[in-house]
Amino acid sequence: MVRLGPCLLIVFLSAGTVWGQGFQQRPPPDEPAEPGFRQTPGAPAPGFRAVTPGGEPGDPPAEETEATTSPARRPGSGSLMGRSLPPPPDLPGFGVRQAVAGQHEPDELLVVSADLPQALEVQQLGAQMGLGVRRRNVLQGLGLVVTVFGLPEGMTPEAALETLAGRAPQLWADLNHRYTPQSVDAPGDLSARLMDWPEVRGDCGRGTRIGILDGPLPEDHPNLARVRLTRQSFLPRGVTVPPPDHALAVAAILAGQGRGLVPGAELFHGEVMRLRDGRHTDTTVDRLVQGLDWLALQPVDLVNLSLGGPRNRVVQAALERLMAQGIVVVAAAGNAGPRAPPLYPGAQDGVIAVTAVDADGRPYRNAARGDHIAFAAPGVDLWLPRTDGHAHVSGTSFAAPHVTAALAAGRAAHPDADWSWHVTALAEAAKDLGEPGRDPVYGWGLVRAYASCGG
Repeated sequence: MVRLGPCLLIVFLSAGTVWGQGFQQRPPPDEPAEPGFRQTPGAPAPGFRAVTPGGEPGDPPAEETEATTSPARRPGSGSLMGRSLPPPPDLPGFGVRQAVAGQHEPDELLVVSADLPQALEVQQLGAQMGLGVRRRNVLQGLGLVVTVFGLPEGMTPEAALETLAGRAPQLWADLNHRYTPQSVDAPGDLSARLMDWPEVRGDCGRGTRIGILDGPLPEDHPNLARVRLTRQSFLPRGVTVPPPDHALAVAAILAGQGRGLVPGAELFHGEVMRLRDGRHTDTTVDRLVQGLDWLALQPVDLVNLSLGGPRNRVVQAALERLMAQGIVVVAAAGNAGPRAPPLYPGAQDGVIAVTAVDADGRPYRNAARGDHIAFAAPGVDLWLPRTDGHAHVSGTSFAAPHVTAALAAGRAAHPDADWSWHVTALAEAAKDLGEPGRDPVYGWGLVRAYASCGG
C-alpha cells in the first residue's frame, strides 16, 4: 500500500503519436458471429477510437522508485517506458475555469512523464516553483512515471497549474479530479431477458480476463464464492473504505453466482474508492491510473469502469496507453442528467460509453446523453446483491457491465477476431430504440448477445 494525498496532475510528454485504430489486429474468425457481419479491413468500429503510442518496443524500463503494481508483465511485450506520447490536448476551460469546488483534491500536484529522466526534469521545474516531491511511482504497464508534488502553503492547485502551464506549455497538466460511482438506490426489478441473453452456462466467458476498478469487495460473500477473482488495493493505510455494495453489484452482474452473465470469466478487481468525510465515495486520478497500470500488467482483455468525473489529461494519457495495447475500456455514461456536460472517462475517444434503460427500453431519467454514447443496457431497478441481502438499484454503473459481459462472451466464442470486429458485431446486434442508427440517447441501441455463450 502507498500513502496518497490530494493532488494536481501534470503529464510530461513528447510529440510523435498519431491517432489511429490502435488495437492489436487479429484476423476475423472463419465464421462470422451471429449477426452475420464481417469487419471490413481498416474500417473503424462503431463506438471507439484508440491511440497508437510512438517510440520503439523493447526500450529498457526506468528505475522504479516506489512501485505500486506487481511485476507481472504482458507476455511477449516490450516495455513502454520512454515511448513518446502526443502533445497535450487543448481542453475547454482548462485551468482556473475548469476547477469546481469539491471535484478535485487540494494541496498537491501530479506529474506524469514518459520516463524517469523526464520526471527528474519536471522535478527541477517544480522546485523552482517551491514544489516538493512527496512520492513517485513508475507505471510499468502504461509506460508512465507519476510524481506527486506537495504545494507550498498559500498556493492553490489552480494557481500552480496556471503558473506551470505558462512556464512549460509542453507539459500535460491537470487537477487531481475525483471520480464517483454512478449508482443510486431504486425500487423495481429487471432481468437479462431484456438483452435476449441465452441460458447462462458455467463456462460462459471462459478465457476472458476482465478488469474492474471500484470500491472494496466483501471478503466472503456467497455470490462471489465461485468467481475466479484477483484483488489489489490502491488505497493508503488508514483510509476509510466505502460499503462494498456497489463493487459487489458490478462483479455479480459479470460473474456472480446464479445470475452472472459470464461466470467463466476471470475478474481482476482493483480497489480505488474511498469514503471521504464519512459521506462521499470517490477516487482520485492518481489512484485511478495506478489501477489502470496494474490491469495492463495482468494483462486483462477488457476494463469495466463504473465511475465518472471531469475530463482529465492524465486519465486520458493513461487510457490511451491502455487501449493502444489492445485492451477495451467500457465505462458508465454517467448519472448527472441529460443536459449535463459529458462525464469521463466515458466521453473519451476510444472508450465505450454505456447508458441505462428500464424494462420497457425507456432511458434512465438521470443518464447522460451525447454523441459519445455507444450502447444502452439494463440499468434501472435492478435487483442485485448487497452485503446484507439484495436491493433495487439504478444507474449507468450497472448498465456498463452488461456491455462488458456481452463483449467478453463474444470474445470467448470468437477469440481470433479483433476487437473492431467484436464491437461492430455488437452494434449490428443491438436493438435500435431511438432515431434510426446511432443517436445521443441510446447510442447504437440496446445491447444484445451477438455470440453463443459458453465458449
